[in-house]
Amino acid sequence: MKKLFLIGLLAAILMIPAVVTAQELFVNEPRDTQGIELEQQGPVNWSFLQYQTVAPNRCFDTRDVFGIVFGGTTVSARLDTLCNIPWPTAKAVHIYIAAFNETGAGNLRGFAYNDPIPGAAILNYGQIPGLFAIGNAVNVPLCGTLACSFDISIWNSRTCNYTVDALGFFF
Repeated sequence: MKKLFLIGLLAAILMIPAVVTAQELFVNEPRDTQGIELEQQGPVNWSFLQYQTVAPNRCFDTRDVFGIVFGGTTVSARLDTLCNIPWPTAKAVHIYIAAFNETGAGNLRGFAYNDPIPGAAILNYGQIPGLFAIGNAVNVPLCGTLACSFDISIWNSRTCNYTVDALGFFF
């Protein structure tokens, strides 16, 4: 009887799908928006924006902040304090993002803080022999409302590390 019970219990456990909980990590402290008046803005209208270059600089390296970022995690950051992207002037940022130490094929998705995770990736990565990192330059909209404790969020599908470098911004 005990044996039958244990077999049934084991079968039930194996049939239950694994539940992956989403995690959100923050690179720096949230922005204090009290007393600041901002125009509420909708989606970025790219056709009317101007581009301003900045001296390329490292915004953050997940190895320095978290050690490793597990799959299904969203990392959010303020770019005004990390890499001198002016807030709320900047509406979007031009970044170079590189992924490494990945556990398998996956992708990174970049988006404005408080927006939903998009369906399209800004970088696809995988384990390629002889290649340490895979990178891509991409434009990502920034959060531009009073709910902007942070500017940008990056979600990763698989465990990996990545760096974010600022190259310029749109205003």
